[in-house]
Amino acid sequence: MFNLFKKRSEKGVGIKYWDRDPGPGFRVITNEDSIQYVNEDASKVIYFSVLIVQGNSHVAGDALHREREPEIVEDANGWQFKGMKAATGQVLVCVVTVKDQADLQWAKEFFSSVRYKNIG
Repeated sequence: MFNLFKKRSEKGVGIKYWDRDPGPGFRVITNEDSIQYVNEDASKVIYFSVLIVQGNSHVAGDALHREREPEIVEDANGWQFKGMKAATGQVLVCVVTVKDQADLQWAKEFFSSVRYKNIG
């Protein structure tokens, strides 16, 4: 059961199947298992990672279809908007960090705009 989810080790694999355009003014940082978007003054940082589901477990399928409401957490540097989205065989993890509380509405709208591309 503990091997149901795994991060992909290849750069950016999985994330390419998600529409996730934050708009102009962001630079992209591609890590081994995640992608970040950072605006010019670093007041908005978007983190994405994709967990790939392996096997035919009913537990994995059930976990994928129980999307929770995103949560907002305040910390010393501002606020974090944390959410997940599910698609066939994968879970997208998204954390948007903002310095200004007023930007939380932007974070919510951005997260709502993220979609899985149906590539056939």
